[in-house]
Amino acid sequence: MQRQRGATALVGISLLSFVFILYNLAFPHLVGSYGTHRGSLFLNSSDNNDVECSQTLPGGEDVLVVMKTGATEAHAKVPVHFETTFKCIPNYVIYSDMAETIGGVQIHDTLDDFSENIKATNADFQFYHKQRRYRAEGRNLSELVSSTAGRDKAWNLDKWKFLPLMEKALDHSSNKTSFKWFVFIEADTYLVWSNLLRWLEQLDPEKPFYIGGQNWMGEQLFAHGGTGYIVSRKALRMAVDEYTKSRQRWDEKTASEAAGDCLLAKLFKSVDIRLTETWPITQGETPFSLDYTNHHLCYPVVTYHHMSADWVRSMWKFEQIWFAQAGASSILRHRDVFNHVVAPQLAQAKPDWDNLSGEEEVVVYQGEGAESCRRACQAKPGCVQWHWNRDSCMTGNVIKLGANQTAAATKGGAQDNVSGWLLDRIAKYVRQVEPCSQGWITA
Repeated sequence: MQRQRGATALVGISLLSFVFILYNLAFPHLVGSYGTHRGSLFLNSSDNNDVECSQTLPGGEDVLVVMKTGATEAHAKVPVHFETTFKCIPNYVIYSDMAETIGGVQIHDTLDDFSENIKATNADFQFYHKQRRYRAEGRNLSELVSSTAGRDKAWNLDKWKFLPLMEKALDHSSNKTSFKWFVFIEADTYLVWSNLLRWLEQLDPEKPFYIGGQNWMGEQLFAHGGTGYIVSRKALRMAVDEYTKSRQRWDEKTASEAAGDCLLAKLFKSVDIRLTETWPITQGETPFSLDYTNHHLCYPVVTYHHMSADWVRSMWKFEQIWFAQAGASSILRHRDVFNHVVAPQLAQAKPDWDNLSGEEEVVVYQGEGAESCRRACQAKPGCVQWHWNRDSCMTGNVIKLGANQTAAATKGGAQDNVSGWLLDRIAKYVRQVEPCSQGWITA
């Protein structure tokens, strides 16, 4: 997503402006970085060569980060982590559905140990073989997921990775060192490493922990895969023992299961390990799509999901500079991301922008445009933002940043696709949530 600063200037100095002034004083290297440039959500992310890992914290050597990806997306999503997040992480391993090398790093095939009978007879593995034919022919594997049908086939194959990934992660640990914690992420997951280590300090690795952002499928509670989940060594050993002991039964379950992360929760449940629910610390949203309410603001942030390569680069820069200034022992909260990343981009009106307002569609006077939408929001006591799209006005009761929508605006022009925020109300809300008291979720 590209972004563009709105043309309307702020009138007066709200609390948000004051926060931004303090931010510029505390973080002088970032002055001007959030202004009018295009090309990334947070900072100018074109060059990370001058940014190194700013924190070396104890405990990192006890953690193995396991990234799961797929051959159709790996070349687009994995390389950015080599220049950003993996700079801080001493031990990581990447698993896919095809063995290959990317950026000099070995990518392992998660599915290579399945029986030839399953690979030959289960329809989900047709996609597995098709990927190999494409690679042998020198074709671009991303073509395989250019349609909804192709993406569905990739999804169906992906569910087979979750259980053998547990076994492979444990085997990798045995070959290297006895890690205490295993952190499973996907290629579009962003991991705040310093926060993760601070969190793990609060937990006993000798207990069987299965930790993640909670989700439901029917009556089954599970940790969402893209949000990331954390498993203690004891829990991993218990799950792997059950899986290897009854592999045929679990393979049959996999064939009938819709989602691999839900199946994984059933494996942990079979050995009496319950999920430690950690939303909103582990987060399924991005900083631009997150709703900044009292459900989020004061909690630490450890993961984001659906992060593009540009957003990963930008968040990496912000995180390293923030910790360098605040100190490695500090805790980055959603509040800090809001104050330093989101708030400086809010405006009374912002053309070519969709701020994801959506609580209510409001009838406004025709012909008055975006201003009538702003007035409609102002007239509603709980409204903090609005979005005008030609002749439609949507209002919102929670704070979201959203993103540039130039392509959508070309149907009518910049003034026909405008978002805005009621800055005085947002400033009042920010004052009300301080001081923050929420901390780590440990049980």
